[in-house]
Amino acid sequence: MKQLFLVVVAVLSSIGCGRYLPPIAPERMAAKEIRALEVKADEEGLHFTWKVPLTDRRGEELKYLSGFQIFKIPEEDMTWFLVGEDAEATDLTDEKYEIAFVKDTHLELLKERREQARKEGKLVRRVALTEEEMTLTWSDTELEEGKRFLYQIVPENSDSVRGNSSQLVRVTYKKADSQIQMLKQGSENAR
Repeated sequence: MKQLFLVVVAVLSSIGCGRYLPPIAPERMAAKEIRALEVKADEEGLHFTWKVPLTDRRGEELKYLSGFQIFKIPEEDMTWFLVGEDAEATDLTDEKYEIAFVKDTHLELLKERREQARKEGKLVRRVALTEEEMTLTWSDTELEEGKRFLYQIVPENSDSVRGNSSQLVRVTYKKADSQIQMLKQGSENAR
């Protein structure tokens, strides 16, 4: 009986004792795409509105997000894209096209709200932000009428790892009469 007990203890302790999951690559924890992107034009410029992603590439709740890089590709540099030459090999997110960075605030706000709920003895998992609190905006007011541009908004985590972004915006700026097209990177309508 004593031997059986020792065998059971040895087996049970070897199953889970000291075992950890393999580390998760930072790329897997990068944010999924932004949600509900809208672009409006007026006399002052282009106005972008979007909702922050809720999950990372694994489908888990997003835990790390620094903000959003905004890239603007001028018409003279997007010929390859419009014609479709070697589209997969060209990086739309080349640093020379980054024109702005919008800091994320929703994760800090969510952390504060969860800490407050914890202090009040409430369920932390039930704490959520409103859609308005998860909405960000940015405007481009440095535009020349009649020019065409391609925009892309890319989430970036605290390790400077970029998240997903396949949605592009092609704009021919004509103030309130601007032509705005939402495109998917690599799709036929993008050419």
